Parts: sequence; C-alpha cells; structure tokens
Amino acid sequence: MVNLDMKLALRGCVSALLCVLLSAFLSACGGGVAPLSLSDPRLPTEAKWRVADAQDAVVVAEGALADASRALSEAQSALSRVCGASALGAARSSAEALAEAKVSLAITERDYAQADLARARARLTLMYAQTAVRHDFKLYDLAPLITQAEQASERALSLRRAISPARAAVAKAADQWWDAYLRLDGAGRAFWVSEFGR
Repeated sequence: MVNLDMKLALRGCVSALLCVLLSAFLSACGGGVAPLSLSDPRLPTEAKWRVADAQDAVVVAEGALADASRALSEAQSALSRVCGASALGAARSSAEALAEAKVSLAITERDYAQADLARARARLTLMYAQTAVRHDFKLYDLAPLITQAEQASERALSLRRAISPARAAVAKAADQWWDAYLRLDGAGRAFWVSEFGR
C-alpha cells in the first residue's frame, strides 16, 4: 500500500512538474506576443469571434483543471478513509484496489486537464499572433508559435488517450468490489454503501 501511495504521489509530482515546465516554456516563447482586446475597434467582427473563442477555451480549460484537481483530492481522501476502515475485514484488498484505481484515474484526468490548459494557452497565443499579423498590427514569427501549439496539442492528446485504460481499471476494480460486497456482513455493507455507493 505504501509503495503504491509513493508511486502515485511521485507520478503526480513528475506530471505536474512537466506541465509547469511546458507552460513556462510556452510562456517564455510566446511571451513576446501581445494580447488583443475584443474592444479594439481595428479588429473586424470575425477576428473578435476567433479571439473570443480562444479566450473562452482557456477559461473552460482552467475550470476543467480545477474540477480535476478537486476530484483528485476527493479520491485521495476516499483512499485514506478506506485504508483506515476496520469494518472491511477480508474485503479490504478489493476496497483498497478500487480506491487506488480511482486515485490513479483522477491523477490521469488531472494530468490531461493540465496539458489541455497548456494547449489552450498556446492556441490563444498563436491566435493573438495570427490575428495581429493578418490585420497588420504587428509582425510575429508564427512558425515557432505553430510548433509550440502543435506540441501542446500532441501532449494533451497523448494524455487523453491514457484516460480510457484508467477508466477500464476502475471498472474492473468495481466488479471485484461488487463480488466482495456480496460476501460482506451488515456492518461492512453499510461502510461500503457510504464510501462507494456514489
């Protein structure tokens, strides 16, 4: 149990560090791109729509990251409660496996949300630069910005693909939990319903 907790914590720390470094890299490389204001009278309506869509994508990604971080915190709390429960008896391993699978899924979803936020920010920076160039506000070298946006998109897509196997692991652990639940006595069942019935 301790080894898995350490592995999950280390995995989360490494992933968070990678996302922070990627965000810092994208910010440093795109740091020279000035944001555009939707109230700028020089911007045509179509350009305002595109910029607004890119800005909205960042806000949505920030919200998704906050939700994923909250879900991870809840999954870690549930794991702690399961590990400290005395009513589980012989079903403890199934309970811990399910809680650990949920924590692993929550880490994967949080990692994806971080990468998706980095992708949205890179796309917004690119949108600012493209719009400025298109309307002769300022000249930017778009090639590195395009490369950064593509790399951020590839990383987000890679992490998104990892969600399905993590969900499958939760489903498998839930099936094993259900088998163990059917063998529990009354006190154990009450605990399980309160912890896993959601």
